[in-house]
Amino acid sequence: MRWAAGQRWIALRTRRVTQVVRGKSSKAAKLLERNIGLAGKLRAERFGQGVITSATSEYMLCNALAHLGRLDEAVEHGEAAVRIAEETDHLVTEAELRQVG
Repeated sequence: MRWAAGQRWIALRTRRVTQVVRGKSSKAAKLLERNIGLAGKLRAERFGQGVITSATSEYMLCNALAHLGRLDEAVEHGEAAVRIAEETDHLVTEAELRQVG
């Protein structure tokens, strides 16, 4: 069950990244806002990826909101991404956020 959820998340993340790259930031933001509510153990889950997925979702939402000019919200989500990486002490996620941020 957890693996299926992870696969679904990866498929949705790929679609969201594509939308941001194609300039569809508004649609990507709506999808990402639904994805950032992971709680408990799922908040630190990587779903087979190298980075923590909730942190990368927060970062991608930050990026999409910045493109839409919603800078205050973007900053909040960017800070949330870093907070997740630091709280879980996951160095790969922290490094990824610093590289793209």
